[in-house]
Amino acid sequence: MRLFAMKTKLIPLCAAAALGLLPLASADAPPLPGVAENPSAPEAKANQFQGKITSVDKDANMVTLDDKNLGSHQLHIDNSTKLTKGTEAATFDDLKVGAEIAGTCKKSGTMFHAETVKVSSSDEAK
Repeated sequence: MRLFAMKTKLIPLCAAAALGLLPLASADAPPLPGVAENPSAPEAKANQFQGKITSVDKDANMVTLDDKNLGSHQLHIDNSTKLTKGTEAATFDDLKVGAEIAGTCKKSGTMFHAETVKVSSSDEAK
């Protein structure tokens, strides 16, 4: 009889756990290594930037921008950044002090990483 009573309590408990009705881990528990906290979470939001380049550091792939939207900040440019000037592809060498640029970037910590950069051609600036 004692075995029967234990089975009648254990079966509903297992069913509740299988249906997710019982918490199996504490919310305060640290995440498992290599497992994303929320794999369906959206990526960081892209920010729009627009402004004039105030300095260029080619060695660090950085430009400092006086941004109309985000204030003065540094912008990291890498190989994944899509650079254009007018309708043509551009290079880092097209990023010069005084040039007007606009595009999208994502903030990671204190760093802004450029996704797209459009350099205004001299015809567009007029």
